[in-house]
Amino acid sequence: MILTTRRELIGFAGGTGLAGVMPGCSVASPAVVAGEITPERFGAGNRDPVADTMAWSRAVDEAARSGRPVVANGTYVLRVPAASRWNWARQPTGTVHVAVPLRSGVAIEGTGVILVAPPERAALNKNERHFLFGTDLNIRPGSLRDITFDGLTFDFRDEYGPVHSYTYAIGASGVDNLRRNNLKIVSTGAQAGRGLLSENARGRVDAGLTHRNIVQGTYSRYERGVAMRGIRFDTFNEAMDFDGPCWDVSLDDLQFRNGRREAQCIDIGGGSNWNVVNVTAQDTGAVVYIYRKANAWPTYVQWLESDGAGTAAYIAPTAMTFRGVRAINAGWAAPNGEAVRIGSFRTREVQRRVPAEGPLPRDIVLADWILTGGGQIAVNDCENLTLTQIVLDRVGAPDDAATGAALVLREGPLASGGQVTGRVTDLTIRSLSSPAMIVVAGSGLEIDGVNIEADSTRSQGAIRLGMRDGGQSMPVMSNTRLNGVAAPGSVVQVDQPRDAASSVAEAAEERRERRRLRRSGPTLERPADRRRRPAGSPPPLPALN
Repeated sequence: MILTTRRELIGFAGGTGLAGVMPGCSVASPAVVAGEITPERFGAGNRDPVADTMAWSRAVDEAARSGRPVVANGTYVLRVPAASRWNWARQPTGTVHVAVPLRSGVAIEGTGVILVAPPERAALNKNERHFLFGTDLNIRPGSLRDITFDGLTFDFRDEYGPVHSYTYAIGASGVDNLRRNNLKIVSTGAQAGRGLLSENARGRVDAGLTHRNIVQGTYSRYERGVAMRGIRFDTFNEAMDFDGPCWDVSLDDLQFRNGRREAQCIDIGGGSNWNVVNVTAQDTGAVVYIYRKANAWPTYVQWLESDGAGTAAYIAPTAMTFRGVRAINAGWAAPNGEAVRIGSFRTREVQRRVPAEGPLPRDIVLADWILTGGGQIAVNDCENLTLTQIVLDRVGAPDDAATGAALVLREGPLASGGQVTGRVTDLTIRSLSSPAMIVVAGSGLEIDGVNIEADSTRSQGAIRLGMRDGGQSMPVMSNTRLNGVAAPGSVVQVDQPRDAASSVAEAAEERRERRRLRRSGPTLERPADRRRRPAGSPPPLPALN
């Protein structure tokens, strides 16, 4: 009999009366050691990128063969090969380089630290993708399954040289039941690194992840059945980027702070059946973008074959609830200073890319939100919107006549398609430095129970109400209050539809602004010069842990 695992040894000893064998007995020790798969068994552990990468690949192969986990408690250095395994998004320049190929049924656990070495050859362009652990391109869902990472730290510090800008800890395509538990994805040097690229996946579960001083946390599309809980971000450019459609997504207990550049927390480009609860954000860009993307094709294969082209049959965001959000100074990094945007930007450029006749975001719910400082909520397209129990406290707004308010619900011209319908209830807006609300919509939008908290002189015209050009009806508004009592008529200003000349002038100014922003490029500074920001600094949120 050959005893290969600790469990088999204990069972054998108990069944034969040998449980009392002395600890130094030669029978027990070799069996326990032989049962544990470690990278060190295959030559890792001396911070040699060639030896460590080869050892990790052999350890993963052995784990897949035996069904036992890889146990990693040392510090290891991985480097990606010169040869490419596949081309990301089928782009010729998007070659994908994988240091350690993953296998079905593999669990990797322990307190190990993974460092990054320069690739075997210098990256030829910025579009390459480098995966420290990764798969091939898998068109068939479930090509791989049951892969677990637990307890590791991925440190993207540049100890061995600069880290390629698209280096991910894990890259997965066509994987069912990928689980990531208690991971730290950090850079203890210059900001670098990305956590996960996942496509065409089902049943991904993340719990207890910490991200610090990295570029991006999660980049995914065509995922089904995602559950993420207890996720932390501190100093990041993009946190959770769902760049294509994803379905049946549950996000709970999310914390974001100290955003840089885009600084977006959650970016959603399509899908349905989302439930997002218990979110805190401080000093970040947008808490959430929810919008339609012309290249959100119905299937993963169609997206791969589209070469980036759009389709009128794109998958719009549908049936999504965001409840229990607390944010301070969220939204400062966006060009228009938005803490939330539902629908696409109202620009001619976007209207050319996204067909007017396509589907809109639908059945979107924002409930129990408190935004303090930072940017506005802007809704450009949404059918059956629900906003309820919303507090906007000292929220800034763009310095723009059409969008300069804490809350904007604005349908574009008829030619652009889209509409805003649904219900807004139990809304409080306080400390005004600009209009509280700008509403341009029809009677399909009902607003009931808005309380403006401001002195009487600043409350005049706090709510601007109108219909879009060519519209036939006005939004329905009731129970408007000023400081808790019925508001006088001066609080609501009714705007008449603009004439054709005004529309042309607005379009010209919009084009000039977009050209100016393109020329200026991204910035790390908060664009306070483009926004009207109320006086006073909000108190900080409790420390994020």
